[in-house]
Amino acid sequence: MMNVALVGPTCAGKTTCASRLCELFQLRHLSTGQVLRENRIQQTALGILTRKYVERGQLVPNVIVNAMIEEAVRKLPPEQGLLLDGFPSTLYQARFLDELFHATGRRLDAVLWLQIPEAVVFERAARREPPRPDDRPEILHHRLRVFHRTTGPVLDFYRKAKRLVYLDATGSIEAVSGAVAAVLEQIKAGSFQAALADHQNRFLDDLLTEPVPGKITVSQPSLDLIVMGAPGSGKGTHASFLASQFAIPHIATGNLFRENLGEGTLLGKIARAYIDRGELVPDDVTESMIRERLSRADAKDGFVLDGFPRTLPQCKALDEIMAQLNRKIDSVIFLVVPDEEIVNRIAGRWLCPLCQSPYHLEYHPPKKPNTCDRDGSPLYRRDDDTPETVRARLKIFRGQTLPVIEYYRQANLLFEVPGSGEVAQVDGLLLAVMKKIKRQ
Repeated sequence: MMNVALVGPTCAGKTTCASRLCELFQLRHLSTGQVLRENRIQQTALGILTRKYVERGQLVPNVIVNAMIEEAVRKLPPEQGLLLDGFPSTLYQARFLDELFHATGRRLDAVLWLQIPEAVVFERAARREPPRPDDRPEILHHRLRVFHRTTGPVLDFYRKAKRLVYLDATGSIEAVSGAVAAVLEQIKAGSFQAALADHQNRFLDDLLTEPVPGKITVSQPSLDLIVMGAPGSGKGTHASFLASQFAIPHIATGNLFRENLGEGTLLGKIARAYIDRGELVPDDVTESMIRERLSRADAKDGFVLDGFPRTLPQCKALDEIMAQLNRKIDSVIFLVVPDEEIVNRIAGRWLCPLCQSPYHLEYHPPKKPNTCDRDGSPLYRRDDDTPETVRARLKIFRGQTLPVIEYYRQANLLFEVPGSGEVAQVDGLLLAVMKKIKRQ
């Protein structure tokens, strides 16, 4: 049994190679997009959840994607080899995959890194039929930067495990498929040994090296905040409170995503194209939405950011965005709530499908039962608000987002605020923290 993964930027030919190799070596082809589409078509429980997220204009959470991958792997016969295409794409997913393979008696034999220069990406994208709205050079350039920022740690993870193979993917699909097939033959024969050449190691080291930020000259005073917390910690409610107290916009990534989809902006059309193909919307689209939103006139005096960043690569992307605006994040407020309290909270949570205002049957009930106070829409309860799913989401939160918390702690920007108790009580604690921030 052989298990391998293909990793590479857009237009590297991963999917075409995967199709050929799976037929040649009798491997099961497993890609994130394929798994999402299959679950939606077959109307599995996970597929129905995915459709509801998409219909509400929301990004599909990682917990659902990981659950789909896990379910697909566990369904395979033990003797069936596997070729992963585009997964893992983050360091958290790489660790998740190792845990999953260990639990299912598998081992990832090799990660094949298909690398092509930016000029080749532009050339191939220009020939793609039908053309895509995100095949513009400026968008592709940003996409490649985000890909390298996110995938660099994944490649380093497998380099340290001596499972990474670098392959130049600039040649014809026949040549690239042949090079990959030669590696798979070595794995099959038991003679495979992963080793990067010196120039390949240097290239990866360059990807991992963060540019030294220049000195930022703050052009005007502003109050730029991030509110973070686990699912169900109340960050949306408390972010809205802070925004109203200081007359700055509350910028939630979920609302921003829906706005771009609903208004048919260029970024919304790009996101819609991925959704219609049954694929995940990539990070660079979300980052571009954040960049555009923070540059609007109403955010010049500050903002409260909710839902971004969630990962270290996104955290570093936000640093770049703020530097371009000649601003800095003032403080990061982390709402700390015990896991079991979060599970109990979410069990009573209801949302407005139109404005996404959150309610809770015990802590924050609507004035009229089952009706949004703001727009009168009937409230709904999310299908994934079960204790089991919530605990899985909390696990992913810890794996992905706690490194971000530590990043801001090291930068002396972090304020931890107990998020338990009544909403008014937590708001009072937040105001006390804000006095410290304003003094700084």
